[in-house]
Amino acid sequence: VRSDGRTIRLRIGTSRIKAQRQIIAAAEESLNAAVTLNMNNKTSQPLLPGSVARYQDGAFLGMTDIDFVAKDEDFSLFFSVADQVKLTRELDKAQSSLVRKERNSMKLSFVTIAKNLSDRKVTLVLAERVPVSENTDIRVSNVRIAPNEKPDVKGIVRWTITLEPREQREFRISYQVEYPPTLI
Repeated sequence: VRSDGRTIRLRIGTSRIKAQRQIIAAAEESLNAAVTLNMNNKTSQPLLPGSVARYQDGAFLGMTDIDFVAKDEDFSLFFSVADQVKLTRELDKAQSSLVRKERNSMKLSFVTIAKNLSDRKVTLVLAERVPVSENTDIRVSNVRIAPNEKPDVKGIVRWTITLEPREQREFRISYQVEYPPTLI
């Protein structure tokens, strides 16, 4: 223990875990696509919760945290920002409206554009969300998704796409939400 109270990092062991890189993007949450590492703890011991230092080609990228990971358990880790992917997401005002009557009706239409800025193909998973009502007074209808894809039970739509160098693609989600004026 140092007498000045500063912490010291010591290597107490090493393990190699194979990782599958994946680029994921959720433009509603962030206009930055993220590189994640999907792994399985094939070591002989669990991984304890704490901070993980991220390095690429010897360069320090930053720190991230992991939760407890049991032996043979799958887990994912944020690795870096995928700076080769540019995202934009905007409300299509021409296709969106709010009508207030006995029941309010809100039509929303969002346009997301994913662009590959690099000179290589990029494969990514783009996620969008359609609201799912848990209240019988709130109804979601007229859901339109382009390119056509089905949302899961939580309303998450996922497109797995490959963008050629400098290619960009457009994705649209629109829906209508009806609700009583007493609900805010």
